[in-house]
Amino acid sequence: MRNILFIALAILGIAVGNAALNRVEIGATATATTFSKANTIYVISGDVKFSGTVSIGANSILQFDGGTLSGATLVGNNTEIVAPHYPILSGCRLDGTFTNAEMSAHWFGAKGDGTSDDAPAINNALANAGTAT
Repeated sequence: MRNILFIALAILGIAVGNAALNRVEIGATATATTFSKANTIYVISGDVKFSGTVSIGANSILQFDGGTLSGATLVGNNTEIVAPHYPILSGCRLDGTFTNAEMSAHWFGAKGDGTSDDAPAINNALANAGTAT
């Protein structure tokens, strides 16, 4: 399964500017400057808590592999988010340019179980979608 993911990320690398993408594993000890390098795949595998603003390096990818980001304004610069449909952004706001064709309300906490009130998560996804659907 990981080999398929790496192939998919290599294809995404072509889509974000034909640059060779560096891969950086991100755990809970990350700081805001951890995300500043351009042309990088940031693999979030732990829960990272911030306050304030986190600027992401140009043409980079945020790949979520079991972790979450919370408490920050994420400033994208031609940034792609690659994530499954589970909560990855807790108390986060997106700003700048994100190249996603789609945003998931699940990323913002929607459960989709038919009983939970998903309106706040859906509204948050819509507010952050920009030109994405």
